[in-house]
Amino acid sequence: MVFGICRLIDIVVPDIPESLDIKIKRERFLAKEALQEAEHVLQKVLTGDDSDVNASGEDSPLVRRRKNV
Repeated sequence: MVFGICRLIDIVVPDIPESLDIKIKRERFLAKEALQEAEHVLQKVLTGDDSDVNASGEDSPLVRRRKNV
């Protein structure tokens, strides 16, 4: 009976707070985004394409976001 109650409490009460869970998910997302950007840069280097701006002459959205942070 005691083990059942303990198990029920383990199921109901989360191991980590929701705010921390959101921060972890955001960190994973940003890490994936950084890896994709790194692959993109590597492809530019391998192909010899040196353009860091898009057709309108502005920085890419990722570059703008990094400058604002």
